[in-house]
Amino acid sequence: SVISYYLARKTLIPIEEVINEQKRFIADASHELKTPLTSLKTSIEVSIRSGKLPKDIKKLLQYNLEDVDGLNKLIDKLLSLSVLETKEIVFDNVDIKEIIKTARMKVKPLSAKKKIKIKVNTKNYQLQGNSDSLVELFVILFDNAIKYSNPGSEVSIDTKLLKNHIVIKVRDSGIGINKKYLPNIFDRFYRIDAARTSSVTSGFGLGLSMAKKIVENHNGDIRVSSEVSKGTVFTIRLPH
Repeated sequence: SVISYYLARKTLIPIEEVINEQKRFIADASHELKTPLTSLKTSIEVSIRSGKLPKDIKKLLQYNLEDVDGLNKLIDKLLSLSVLETKEIVFDNVDIKEIIKTARMKVKPLSAKKKIKIKVNTKNYQLQGNSDSLVELFVILFDNAIKYSNPGSEVSIDTKLLKNHIVIKVRDSGIGINKKYLPNIFDRFYRIDAARTSSVTSGFGLGLSMAKKIVENHNGDIRVSSEVSKGTVFTIRLPH
């Protein structure tokens, strides 16, 4: 009924305001943290280069510098997510093959370090999208696949046309994910590194949340399937 709709809407408005306020706080706080972290990073780097400090102190400062770099990466991700959630994204005619090629080049140092080959099977499919955010999408998925794959293995990406959509699959043969974790894998700050393996470098649990938002901004959807010890497949559908 009209009354029920009105009451439900009236209940939802304060919730929306709280969520929007939270998003603004994260964006503002992230901006404010950038300046002191930059100053701290500079001072630590200057100290490390100094010839007057003992080796053990320099080693400690090196660890501090790594922590600062980690915080900077977290802030950059939060700012990127804030932009994805609050700003209009400009679309243009883009080539999915070129998008994937650019993303693969960006993760090349990481894939080379683990001797992982990224095999691409795609054609020059055109779609309306934002080039920068789509590149970021595949960088996130490649990075995730490389991170959880064994050295010397292969990551593949395949695309095909299906009716009015481009279907893209990013597949690895890595350690996989327990099915009980899959429903939450796209949640912000959700991390299952400890459950997957203790040897993997930890992250902030923001990458896949960003990937989902990018796909949603392109009116598409993203899904995941996985088997422990056999690998993981991310499937993306984008309008063509």
